[in-house]
Amino acid sequence: MVGDRRNRLSIVLTALCINSAGMLCLGEDAQVLDRGKWHARSVQTVGTPACVTLSDNITLGQYGGIAETKIAATGFFRTERIDGKWWFIDPEGHPFISVGLCSVNHSGVDMGLVPSLFDNQSGWAEATSKLLKSHGFNTLGCWSDWRTFRR
Repeated sequence: MVGDRRNRLSIVLTALCINSAGMLCLGEDAQVLDRGKWHARSVQTVGTPACVTLSDNITLGQYGGIAETKIAATGFFRTERIDGKWWFIDPEGHPFISVGLCSVNHSGVDMGLVPSLFDNQSGWAEATSKLLKSHGFNTLGCWSDWRTFRR
């Protein structure tokens, strides 16, 4: 262990990505900032998901679920076990792979150092939503400003 835990910043990056072979894979990297210096740390993944081969022709439902597979629609997101594996299920009853960011927030331009690119927070949320969707993200994490995005 390097230094006192109270004076450290730890960052663990978890990446869910599609490689050149069309496989969905998980990777992690960790860095610890201790007394002004970054140190690499090994990360142990408790459970590694099996890679999934994705088709180029996947049709998605209204909420982003895989439209080719359908089970009972309840009108709500939920989890359900299918063939021994747990899945998110979207409101239409389609299996759903959540790809999201933990914290997406507008910090404002209170310091006046950088001119605002957006007229208001709603403009920022609309542009950010389009950007995230264009990069394949479909969910926001619990520390995100969901009220602004919901408008």
